[in-house]
Amino acid sequence: MTQRDPDGIVSFEVLDARLEQSQTALNDKLLKAMADAGGGKFFREEDLHTLPDLVASRAATVTSFKKLDLYHSGWFLTALLAFLFGEWLLRRLSRLK
Repeated sequence: MTQRDPDGIVSFEVLDARLEQSQTALNDKLLKAMADAGGGKFFREEDLHTLPDLVASRAATVTSFKKLDLYHSGWFLTALLAFLFGEWLLRRLSRLK
């Protein structure tokens, strides 16, 4: 049944698409191209013994920064209280009010 011809009959066949199972062979060219595009390297099973050395040679140090608000620091509070106590003590010894 269609909008132009409600009495017409259209026959069609529904197939199950199994793209994953259609090609089961390893596609080396595609995997190498993907590794090159991503800046990586393609390894086969027989070459996996070289992977730890490669990873160790390319290990990098990552620098991370953490923003720390000074007024949340315990050291800042201690220094501030010590300064205020010292100022109070100096005034008391000098007989200032």
